[in-house]
Amino acid sequence: MKKFYFENIFLRSVQIIRIKNKDEYQWIHDKKYTNLLLTKEEMYINDFNSRKIASYKVDQLNGVQLTKYLYPKDGDYREIDYSRSRNPYLEKEKFISYLNEVLAENNSSLNPAYYLEFLPFFPSGEDPEFETVRYFSFYENKEITLQQAFFEREFDKNIYTEHQLRRTDHFKRLEMIKRTYFINGKSSFSPEESLNIPVEIHNLIEEKNGFKKWEIKTIKDNTLHTKEVLVTNAEGQRFFYQEVDPFSKKVLVTYKFADFSTLGGSSSTDMKYDSEGVLITEGVTLYDYWDSEFYSIEAMHQDGFFESEYGKYFKSASPEIPVNMPVIKTVYKNHLDEIIPENEAKQQYEYSEETYQNGHLLKRISYKAHSHKDLKNDEYHIKSATYYDDLENLPDLENFVDNSDEIYYNKRTANNYILYDFITRNYWDEKKAEFWGNVVYDNFYRVVSKVVYDAQSKKLISGIKKLYMNVTPLLGQKYITINFNNTGEVESYIDNRFTFPEYYTKENFENKNEEKGPVSQEYYKDLKNIIPNNPAFPFADFNSRTIFYATEPGKESQITGLMVDSKIKIAAEEYIVIHFLDSETVLEDYIKMIPTSDLYFYNIENTGNTIETDFFGMKIHAHFSIDLTSRTIVCQIINSVEKDVSFRKEHSNEATNVYFFYVGEKKIFVTFYSELLIGLLLKA
Repeated sequence: MKKFYFENIFLRSVQIIRIKNKDEYQWIHDKKYTNLLLTKEEMYINDFNSRKIASYKVDQLNGVQLTKYLYPKDGDYREIDYSRSRNPYLEKEKFISYLNEVLAENNSSLNPAYYLEFLPFFPSGEDPEFETVRYFSFYENKEITLQQAFFEREFDKNIYTEHQLRRTDHFKRLEMIKRTYFINGKSSFSPEESLNIPVEIHNLIEEKNGFKKWEIKTIKDNTLHTKEVLVTNAEGQRFFYQEVDPFSKKVLVTYKFADFSTLGGSSSTDMKYDSEGVLITEGVTLYDYWDSEFYSIEAMHQDGFFESEYGKYFKSASPEIPVNMPVIKTVYKNHLDEIIPENEAKQQYEYSEETYQNGHLLKRISYKAHSHKDLKNDEYHIKSATYYDDLENLPDLENFVDNSDEIYYNKRTANNYILYDFITRNYWDEKKAEFWGNVVYDNFYRVVSKVVYDAQSKKLISGIKKLYMNVTPLLGQKYITINFNNTGEVESYIDNRFTFPEYYTKENFENKNEEKGPVSQEYYKDLKNIIPNNPAFPFADFNSRTIFYATEPGKESQITGLMVDSKIKIAAEEYIVIHFLDSETVLEDYIKMIPTSDLYFYNIENTGNTIETDFFGMKIHAHFSIDLTSRTIVCQIINSVEKDVSFRKEHSNEATNVYFFYVGEKKIFVTFYSELLIGLLLKA
């Protein structure tokens, strides 16, 4: 297939269709390339009348579309859409009855259950192995398109099924020079085709502590050539490599790969061990963006590196798989502090790369391109910052091994916020500090406040405070920044709550915003206290998903749901955020951590036929009783700031019941859809 691609490189459009008979159906895989870019891909099943039964489709405009088809007697057809976790029915019994009717008309042997969910894909009950292909530059190890791959000297083509890497083809000058298979426990595996190139077989023989141990065999001319052992983490990062004689099974050499990026050095450096497993490396060279420094094994012992939770793994060649190894994760953020994929980050004028260990920030590297030419040539102005949680006092910069531009130290907590002291090195003399200061983070490492002083005179230079509208960045980065001058007075504001940032002088902002606005508290008017009065929202490892719900027949809306352990905690649209509290959370304490006027459901109880829950929002305390059979909501108003508050059903349709709160005859424009609310409360 790769020859077909490259022999037709100058054709503007190429379509490749594969057809395979399976039982009484045809399985068809259709791909379309335009200028070597995959613009459409569809896998579908046809019945004996050449009618589509099921389709998995990906295109540039609509993304992934999951569809199954029904053919009623009237000659038309009905598409059943499962894309983005859609539920194809509201009332299961009615939907099954309709399916039985249509299938009987067609004398179809299909079971109605086949249409309740997208999988299984095949009527026989099997699921297809959806295959995806991704290309990576060999030298930069970054993802590229097939079009870009054509101009690369060397690149890798990765083939995935169900998000698992199954095969890598390595190309040099558009010729495949090596193929690698990734298998799971099938030690007797052999390639189906005979290739006149080296073939590597990576056999996953053990998974433990979040790591994978691979046995690698290289076959050349149908002969076993080498045997190796490799240990990687979940992201594929190497930790252990060993070369073994394929016949005597004697260990020839062993390497372990230590990450010294937290010291401002190169991200991975190999440590070598002899055949007996003894460390024989004399030291490693740490590279930053300007210079390099040799870090000897003796110095590592003196610094306690080999006694640390991370470093003890590197004392000797054993063990192969790390035990209690800290989990290191790297995330990329754009200039708005929003998390983005790595390949997208490297197309931005400004982005940051953050490294976390067990959820604690270790290092932040900021990249900024000052022109389109700099961006095109990958020439960024780079600034690095390292965080030392256990370092209480300012280090001696003359002898400190870390060459980062900023050093953060003396970590502590107050009111559930994270505080650090920090210094910024002198640009011309890195052994001296130019600035020092304090910074406060929330539990998602967003800057809450920061003050900067001159390192020599100790005079205030500037300060900032930020108020975030959302408790987690997963709900979007809406915030207000207050800038302070060198006398500690408010100088200006930046309002990032809307589509574009708006810049205001102090006078203009205060004239535009009411006295009881979000930053009207005394805390935001000076730098006397950098820790907010209200406690920080605790860290939660949220899983974000899009939830679709019907507002009327044939019309859908969506809401973002944040889940923890499969239970929904927060649901949010653009202007409405709903919190679902567990039985151990006190409403009054929880509200103190929320910066905006949100909605809250608490004391939630499912009795089988009804859901009972208390509600607070819009200055209304109420109790909801929801009948799961009739889908009606009865609301008892307990307390309210306004008088004559009621809760009424405005109308019903086949999809849902629609309710509103009223003050007298004036409607409060927050809509309560019964089906959405029931679904959310059941998930809570």
